[in-house]
Amino acid sequence: MAVTKYLLILLFIIGLGDLSIGQSREPITIEFEQTPLREALQAIDALPQVKLSYNPTALPSGTVINQSFVQVSIDEILQTLLGDQYELKHIGDYIIIQKTSKQKEKHTYKIKGDIKDAETGEKLTNVTIYEINTLDATLSDEKGEFELEVNAKTELATFAISRKNYQDTIVQLSDLQTLQSDLTLSPNTLSTPDDADTDRLAIEFNRLVRFFTSKKNRKNTENVTEIQDRYFQFSLIPAVGTNMSMGGQVRHKLSFNLLAGYSYGLDEGFELGGVYNINRHNVSGAQIAGFGNTVGGSASGFQMAGFINTSRDYGQIAQIAGFTNIVTDSLSGFQLSGFSNISGKLDGAQISGFSNVAKGRVDGFQLAGFSNHSRSVDGMQLSGVINTTNELEGVQLAGLINVTKILNGTQISVINYADSVASGIQLGLINIVKKNGYIEAGIEHNDLFPVGFTVRSGIHKFYNVFSVNTQFRDKRLWAGGFGFGSQLSLYKNLFATVEARAHYLGKWENPIETFNLLTRLHINLGYQLLNNLSITGGPVINIYIAEETGEGTGQYGYDIAQSPFYNEIEEGQSVQLWLGYEFAIRF
Repeated sequence: MAVTKYLLILLFIIGLGDLSIGQSREPITIEFEQTPLREALQAIDALPQVKLSYNPTALPSGTVINQSFVQVSIDEILQTLLGDQYELKHIGDYIIIQKTSKQKEKHTYKIKGDIKDAETGEKLTNVTIYEINTLDATLSDEKGEFELEVNAKTELATFAISRKNYQDTIVQLSDLQTLQSDLTLSPNTLSTPDDADTDRLAIEFNRLVRFFTSKKNRKNTENVTEIQDRYFQFSLIPAVGTNMSMGGQVRHKLSFNLLAGYSYGLDEGFELGGVYNINRHNVSGAQIAGFGNTVGGSASGFQMAGFINTSRDYGQIAQIAGFTNIVTDSLSGFQLSGFSNISGKLDGAQISGFSNVAKGRVDGFQLAGFSNHSRSVDGMQLSGVINTTNELEGVQLAGLINVTKILNGTQISVINYADSVASGIQLGLINIVKKNGYIEAGIEHNDLFPVGFTVRSGIHKFYNVFSVNTQFRDKRLWAGGFGFGSQLSLYKNLFATVEARAHYLGKWENPIETFNLLTRLHINLGYQLLNNLSITGGPVINIYIAEETGEGTGQYGYDIAQSPFYNEIEEGQSVQLWLGYEFAIRF
C-alpha cells in the first residue's frame, strides 16, 4: 500500500471468524522495556487473541514504553499506551485505533463499487456498508453495486462491509476522499450456529416490530453483529435519526423517539417514545411510550405504555399498560393492565381487568376481573369468574369456580374443584375432590321429617351437605337445607360426624312468605358396613326462628317444636330450641 502526505488508502480485507466482541477484553500479561510504541502495538497484535487495525502514520513518534501489565484487559493496556488522544472501536474481533476527533470542519468521504463472493464470483446483494463513526449505511443492490457518501469530522473514515455468513471487510480512507473499488467477501467457515442466530434475530419476527421498522433496518441487523454504545439518540422513525438505519446496533443512556425508535438496548437510562419504542436486547431503566414498548432481551426498571409492553427474557420490572403486558420469561415485579397480563414464573403481582396468565409458579398474587391461570401458586388468586392452577399453596377466591390439581390451602367459590387435597379446605356450594375426596348420598329419618335425602361432597374433615326433607301427611311440610360437616375416624369402622345445616321450611300448599329458618346441629356416630355403605344416628339440636305470619295474629311460623327447652319472642321473632334425633343410611 502506498502512503503519502496527501494520499493514504488503507484497505484491509480482513477475515473475521467468530464475530464476538468480547475477546479483546480477555486479560493478558505482557511486559515492555524500552519498547517504541509501534513495536509495542505490533507485539500486542501478534498475540493470538488480539487483532488490531490502525494507521501507523497517525501514531506519535518517539514514544517509548517501559511498563508491565499482569492480567489486564487489552482495552486497558491500549488506552494506557495511547492516552486520551486515541479511542477504540470494536468491529468483530478487531480493535480499531483512531484519533479522538477535534476537527470542527466535516470532511466528505465517498466509497463505491460492487461486491462479489470471493470463491464463486457471484454478485452479493443486501450487503451492509456503513461508516463506524457516523453510522451512515447502505445496502448493495441486486447487481451487487453500492455507493455511500458520508460527512465526518474525523481524519480517518472507517467503512465496515458485512453480510450474514461472510467474513467482514474494513476499508479506511484518509485524505483521498473518494474510493472506487470492487470488493470480495469470503464465506465465513466459523459462522454463527443457526439456532444462536435465530435467537439473536428473534425480535425481528415480531409483527409489531416489522410494522414499525424497514427492511433496511432489519437487514442491517441481520448482517452486523457489532454493538456500539452512545449516550444519546433521537429519531423520528427508525432509520430517520441520529443512528440512521444502524439503530439496531446501538445501545444508549438517553433515547427519544418522536414517533418510533429502534435500538439495541438501554443501559440504566431513559427512553421516551411518542408511539413505539423497540429495543432488540436488554433494557435497564425506564421506558414510556404512547402505544407500546418491546424488549428483545431482559428488562429491569419500569415500562409504561398506552397499549402494550413486552419483554422476551427475564424481567425485574414494573409494567403498566392500557391493554396488555407480556414477559415471556420469568417476572420479578408487577404487571398492571386494562385487559391482560402474561408472564412465565411470577414473583410479585398481576392485576388486570380481564385475565392474568403465569406459565410458571406464582409467588405473590393475581387479581383479575374474569380469570387467573398459573402452573402453581404460593399466594393468592382472586377473580370475578374463574381461577385455575396445578398446585395451590394459599387461597383461591372466585365468583364462580376454582380449579386446582393439588390443594394445599383454601378455595372459596360457588364451585371448587381439586384432583386431590394434601391439606386445606374448600368453601362453596359445590366442592369436588376427584382422588381422595368425599362424595356420599344418604336417606335419613328424623324427628320432624320421616323421609329425607342428602348429598355430601368435599373431604372428610370438611364437606358440604345438601338436603331435602318432606312430610307426606299431617302438616305436609318440606325443607330444603344446606350446611357443613366434618367426619372423624374413631376406631376401625367406627366414626363420628358433626354437621350444621340451615333449612327453609314450606308447605306443599300455601307456604309462609315471612322469614322462616330451621337450623339443625347434628352429632352422630356411624359404622362403616361396607366400602360404600354406612349407618349413622344421633341427637340433633333444633333452632327455629320465625317471624309473625300476620300482624296481630300471634302465630309464628309452623307449629313444629316438640317440648322446647327455650321458647321466647323478641322483636317480632319467635326463637325455639329443642332436642331431636336423626338416623340415616349413607351410600
